[in-house]
Amino acid sequence: MEFRVLGPVQVLADQGPLPLRGPREQRILAVLLLNPDRLVPLDQLVRAVWDDNPPATAGTQVRNRVSELRRAWASAVPRPDDVLTTESNGYLLRLSGHTLDLADYESRVAEARTADRPAAVRLLRSALGLWRGPAFAGAGGALVDAAAARWEEHRLSVTEDCLEHELALGRHKLVVDELAELVQAQPFRERFVHHLMLALYRSDRQADALAAYQRYIELLRDELGLDPGPDLRGLHEAILRRSAEAAAPEETPAPPVTPPAPSGVVAHPAELPADVADFSGRVRELAALDRLFTQGRERRRGVQIIAVTGTAGVGKTALAIHWAHRVAGEFPDGQLHVNLQGNAQAPPTRPIEALASMLRALGVGAEQIPFELDDAARLFRSLLAGRQVLLMFDNAISAEQVRPLLPGTSGS
Repeated sequence: MEFRVLGPVQVLADQGPLPLRGPREQRILAVLLLNPDRLVPLDQLVRAVWDDNPPATAGTQVRNRVSELRRAWASAVPRPDDVLTTESNGYLLRLSGHTLDLADYESRVAEARTADRPAAVRLLRSALGLWRGPAFAGAGGALVDAAAARWEEHRLSVTEDCLEHELALGRHKLVVDELAELVQAQPFRERFVHHLMLALYRSDRQADALAAYQRYIELLRDELGLDPGPDLRGLHEAILRRSAEAAAPEETPAPPVTPPAPSGVVAHPAELPADVADFSGRVRELAALDRLFTQGRERRRGVQIIAVTGTAGVGKTALAIHWAHRVAGEFPDGQLHVNLQGNAQAPPTRPIEALASMLRALGVGAEQIPFELDDAARLFRSLLAGRQVLLMFDNAISAEQVRPLLPGTSGS
């Protein structure tokens, strides 16, 4: 099984996602995955589910939920009791033979710390590409939320380190737009402001770099009554003086894209979320989707795109998932699903992050995933050429976010 917590909590098997019935099961599994191969006491699981107000039957309810998890995993592993074992007065989740995206993320970040800069960038980009949204999204509970906040801070720190490497390699023009988005999303994070100023200055945009500094100090003083730190003040002085210490180093080009070996097996993903068991209604909308799908197939040219729009909470996702399951058999090469986070408080999913997720699902090794958007999009189009794959993008915020994610040929 593949356990995922860097985004919504998920359990994947060869046949697709395994069910998680509600936030209580998600919280229990989240705490177990925060402590893989370690005993988690029953009272800690109770606290994770109900915070400080557990019912008298809390222990029994946790045991029942653990039994539900084991039953759900029975289709993927011969002995689910060996994966999630009862130990003394608690439970232990054994990861041996299975994967956890959080552990993979930690491993790549640790490896990057001892690598040279180009290798460090590749490792850190691949690590950050494992994130599908806020960690443990949707699970809730004070204990899980606290862990999610710690890992979000870790992600931001790793992003800062990665971009610092990029700047040291002379790739300022490649990261300036990314940094502008990060500063907008995290306006009080001083290292992002530092990196943005440096990228702008090295891109011959001295006035924009100075303006970014001015916006930051005004925000800092107005909101917190503070002044920027010495590093940022020093960079500001260096930019004003056009000092050599702020000058760009010679650019180290990004490594060429290495596509998967032709003989490699390309995976057949089945990533659609679980269908709504008691879905009803939406007869006209389902008929419209069927009609559009049939018309697109008959044209046999171009990439067929169907957009479902409407106000928040009206049921767009449920409709799209239900219809996607109805037609999944028409796409023998698999189904991909990405939440683009367009309606979340966290920053929307960047196209490069969505592409990295889909490339991994298609069997591309992390070390082979390009970290430049154009390279990743070309590789993605190459993998889908001549194949029939259903792609579902939920919570898209703009055409610009979706355009790099489209196949280049008809069939998908």
